[in-house]
Amino acid sequence: GAPTKLMISPPLKSCDKLEISWTTPANTGGLPVNYTLYLDEDYNNPLTVSNNVLCIMNNLTANTEYTVTVVAFNELGEGGNVTGTERTRPEGLRNVMLLYKLYVHLRITVILKLFIIINCPKHHIPKTKTSTIYLN
Repeated sequence: GAPTKLMISPPLKSCDKLEISWTTPANTGGLPVNYTLYLDEDYNNPLTVSNNVLCIMNNLTANTEYTVTVVAFNELGEGGNVTGTERTRPEGLRNVMLLYKLYVHLRITVILKLFIIINCPKHHIPKTKTSTIYLN
């Protein structure tokens, strides 16, 4: 049989990956099932997944639509397939995430410094000694 419930989604913090999952065919003949994945009908470079229903495709191009086909097979032969399409996230999203992390880090740093300044008793702040030299 064919795999079902194909789900393709770009990971939240990545612009060059797609997470692909599916459900095992209802009829497997009682045998373990393996899968072949094709990206954009590139039948010369299939990806074989053994006895698993999850795959992450890496090194893709940002903001690009990809068609994924998952074909089930086992010792009895090739079953059906399921196909879906999804777009990777735009490159700019990665930059936005990095800027947000920087913003959060800077904000926490400033809050901690203010907390220390406000709550630090004055007698804990080191005082510098000054000397006066008189010249005649």
